[in-house]
Parts: sequence; structure tokens; C-alpha cells
Amino acid sequence: MTNNYLEPYFSPVLITDYIRENPNGMKRFQIYDLYRFLTSADSSSHDIVPFLYQLTDAPLSEDSFEMISGYLAEDFYFSPAFRSDSYDSVLLYYAIWLSEDSAMQKDRFLHQIFSKYSPAILEIDFSDSSNNLPFEITDACTFFGGLFYIACHAPAQLPKFLPEFAKHYQEEWHFTCEDFILYNFMDEYFEISNCRSNLKFQELISTLSLATLQAQDMTLNECTAADGLQQLKHPFSQLAGLYRYGALTFEQTGNPSAACDKMKHLLDYAVTYELRRNLFDFHLDEDRIITLDNWKEKLKWYHVQYDSAYAHAISLFYSASVSQQLLKKQFMEKLNELQML
Repeated sequence: MTNNYLEPYFSPVLITDYIRENPNGMKRFQIYDLYRFLTSADSSSHDIVPFLYQLTDAPLSEDSFEMISGYLAEDFYFSPAFRSDSYDSVLLYYAIWLSEDSAMQKDRFLHQIFSKYSPAILEIDFSDSSNNLPFEITDACTFFGGLFYIACHAPAQLPKFLPEFAKHYQEEWHFTCEDFILYNFMDEYFEISNCRSNLKFQELISTLSLATLQAQDMTLNECTAADGLQQLKHPFSQLAGLYRYGALTFEQTGNPSAACDKMKHLLDYAVTYELRRNLFDFHLDEDRIITLDNWKEKLKWYHVQYDSAYAHAISLFYSASVSQQLLKKQFMEKLNELQML
């Protein structure tokens, strides 16, 4: 399944590389799949949250949101989009908590969850040496539940089954965000595997991020402080259209170190996206003029326009900060609803 540019929505190669080259990759993949299984079950039954609340002894409180924030801040990969006015944030907390729990309790809880919402998953037999999936994918529950179950119980066999999952993937399931498409293009263009772990690629992106800040005469601390964010009110800001609808302003952005980490992550993404946008016309072999060996000499300003990259990054930072506040508010509202059951 690909988009109009033949870029995969569900990439077995990229998933395998990510898990292999990231120490926490498999655990993050498992958490994401379990979360997607829980939200899929919630969409069809609408009773999974009360079931989990009664089943487990997970310590739900305002502090629990820190686990959600930590997971989301760790990486772009396997970071979900949440439905408004839903229990999605609570379900992500449960997915993280079940992955952190002791092995005995985790297995007991998960067995009861799958027994109720997708019992076919528990019947998976890994004794078959063929590459055929040992169960039938009928909906999003069996897709994500099967991914999770195989990743937990037969992780060595996951790479051989991923192409089979790709055959059954449906676009509306939206496996993850655009990170796969963006970095998959970079892998193809620079002819490498998992560009984000490639030291030459890391140097390229870090250099472009630093150059973007220098072009604005700003540091990470300055652009994430309240004074730096005032530039969002500038009439030339990409966000200027929001003001007639009541855009929020930031007197502070929380922990300064966390704000800088967030901005650095988003700035790296913005310059990578800007680079992709300007290199796309040169992606054919005969036109590949920028390589990881010659970019210091060949890369020109029009390949990454710093003003555009910075505007993208600061807009992302604003949107991410607002979204985080709204997500926490929704988490607390749903937590209060649960405690009243």
C-alpha cells in the first residue's frame, strides 16, 4: 500500500531496520501495536476502558500523564494521533503500563484482554515454518493484535511476517504518521538504510538545524522562551490567521530543558522536510546531485531555505505545545469520568 508517490504507508523494511538499530525499538513497537489494538477494540465495543479499569490495578492519577508525555517525546516513530473527546490517551497509558508491568501480571492481564476482544490471536501457532500468517486478519483488531502478539512471543519471526501484514494493510488504519514516508525518501535518495542512525546524515541535519538558528540569530533557549514565541504574533507569521479565532499565547513553556529538546527535535524534522521538498525533483539517479559525501560543497541555500524551515519548526512547536496541553486536559477529564464509575 503506497501513496501517490509510491511511498509505503506500512514499510516492513523500515520497521525491521528501526527495531534492529534502536535499543528501545522493539518495546516501542510493542507499545504502539498494543495501543492500536486497544483503540480498535474500543471503537467496536466501547467498553474496553471500564474493563481495563476493573481488571488492572494500574495507578491512574495526574502523574500518570508523565508516562504518556515521555513516550510521545521519545521519538516520532510510533507516536499516535489521538481522537478528540476519547479515551485514547488513557488507552496509551494502559499500553505503556502493561509493557512496564511484571511479566506474570502482564501475561495474565493480556490473556484476559485478548480472550475478551480477540480470542483468535491466542490461537496463533508458531510451529509452522512457512511465511504464511498463522491467523486470519479480518479487521484492525486482528492486524494490530497480531503484530503485538508476534512481536512479544516470536520477535525473531516478525521480519518474515511483516510483508504478509503489508499485504493486508488498509490505508484507513493509518499505521503511523508521516515519519516513515519522510525518512523512507531520504533512505532512497541517499541510498542508505535507516538514515536517522547514519552518522553522515545526522551531521547533515544537525548542520542545517544550526544554520537555521544562526540565520535567525537565535538559540534554542531564546526561541522557546516567552520572548522568542512572541514572534508568532508577527503579521508575517504562518500562524497569523489563527488570531481571529483566539490563538493561545505562552507565558512559559514548562521545563526549559524539555522545551529545548522538543524544539531541537522539531527543528531537525523541519529541515529534513524542507530538504526533502527541495530535493524531490532530483531524486532520479542521473539527477542525484547531493550526496552524503559532497553536501558540504554542493548543498546550496535553495535546497534548504532557512526562513521556511524555521517558520515550519516554530509552528510545529506552537502546535505541539497546545496539543500537549489539550491532551493532558482530556486525559484528566476522562480520568475523572472513570473514577466516578
